[in-house]
Amino acid sequence: MADKTEKKPGFVARAKAAVKNFFGKCAKFFRDTKSELKKVVWPSKEDTKQNTVVVLVTVALAAVVMILLDTVFGGDLAQAVRALGGFDLILCGKQTTDGDTAQVGPEISEWLNIPSVADVVKINQINEDGITVSMDLPEEVEVAKVQFPCLLAVDKDIFQPRLPSYVRKMNTKDREIRILSLADMDDKDAMHYGLNGSPTQVQRIFPPAVNDKKEMWDGSGEELADRLYQKIVDMKFV
Repeated sequence: MADKTEKKPGFVARAKAAVKNFFGKCAKFFRDTKSELKKVVWPSKEDTKQNTVVVLVTVALAAVVMILLDTVFGGDLAQAVRALGGFDLILCGKQTTDGDTAQVGPEISEWLNIPSVADVVKINQINEDGITVSMDLPEEVEVAKVQFPCLLAVDKDIFQPRLPSYVRKMNTKDREIRILSLADMDDKDAMHYGLNGSPTQVQRIFPPAVNDKKEMWDGSGEELADRLYQKIVDMKFV
């Protein structure tokens, strides 16, 4: 009499079982949630009104504090721009390599009350009334037109600077470079500038973790299906 071996369930059968188990867990979750909600003691109408007032007052106070902080600490570069006089276009880098916050450009435009565009990778067209640019977004490149005066925060690869020629060096060697000091600013409090006046502090800069792990499998279709299913289980996808 031949031995009767038990056949191992295939990939499809195990997948169906996993799906059935998933929906069973969902149903149990909702049953448990319903049971817990019955134990909740809901606040009265008076308690709700009182708590709402507290929240609104707290939010209002926080907003006032943030506005005061922005007024006190921000806008030092905007003050320098005002001291220099009229302008049509301000060009900023996208971000620095030390702070890496990418907030200087948009903050300057906010203080000067002018429109701004960030992540600019190309200047497409310049007209009398504005400038058309391309923005490098996470999943697409968007084209936008903004009116003058405005600010653009450009990507580092937008332009490759050329080395100046000897003739240009000689023509510009005596050109005056205007230097602004604290005395030229409207706000002359030194504590409102530089690191002391920064509303943010960078705690740590680090590169994101890179996962370049890969596996190559050989075998029949059934063997590969079994290994793939086990890999999905090990990664806790099912």
